[in-house]
Amino acid sequence: MTPFLDSEHEIPITISIGITQIHAEDRSAENVFERADVALYRAKNSGRNRVELG
Repeated sequence: MTPFLDSEHEIPITISIGITQIHAEDRSAENVFERADVALYRAKNSGRNRVELG
């Protein structure tokens, strides 16, 4: 975790990212977004500050 510091506060910042590829068999953007979303929540549930592939 990398804190953001302002004049009075320390604000913790984390990032979790879910990434996927577009497959030839994908019928809509929704299919792609669903896989990325699953990967995102896997990153969050695995301790945050991670990138997961879906």
